[in-house]
Amino acid sequence: MSGYTFTPTGWYATFDQSRSSGRIFQARVEAWSRDGVALVVDPAAGRLVPVSSMPGFVELRPCHRIAGVIEAPKGWRMHRVDSAGAFTAPVVGFAVDDEGAALPVVAGALQADASQLSHPNDTLLGPDDPDPEEAVAPATSA
Repeated sequence: MSGYTFTPTGWYATFDQSRSSGRIFQARVEAWSRDGVALVVDPAAGRLVPVSSMPGFVELRPCHRIAGVIEAPKGWRMHRVDSAGAFTAPVVGFAVDDEGAALPVVAGALQADASQLSHPNDTLLGPDDPDPEEAVAPATSA
C-alpha cells in the first residue's frame, strides 16, 4: 500500500512492520491533540492515542485532507479488473480535498482510480451537463 489518498487531517503515520503490533503498517491521523501531537486509533484499546505511543512508529506523511463530498451525477461507473476478476460499481460521490481535487467514491470503498471511470454519455464534462437519462435525441430534418 502506497499510503492513504485522503484522511480527515491530511496526514497518515507509517510503522516498521517488524516492530508494530497487530500488523499495523499505516494509520490515518484522525485528529491533533491540544499540544499538536498526532492522534491515531489504537485498535486494541479502541481509542485515540498519541502516534508516538504505538509500537513501530516511523514517521508522519502528508496526503489529501477531505474537505467535502459531493453526490455523483447519475450514470458514472467505476470499472476494475484484478486477480479477483472484473468489478463494476456505480460512483456514488466524489471526495474533494482542500485543494479542490476530487476522487470518485464507490459503495464499499473510499475511492476509485479516475482512469477507471466511464459514463454512458462521453460528452459529459461536469456537474452542469445534462442527465443522460433525461437527454432528448437531436431532431432530424425530413
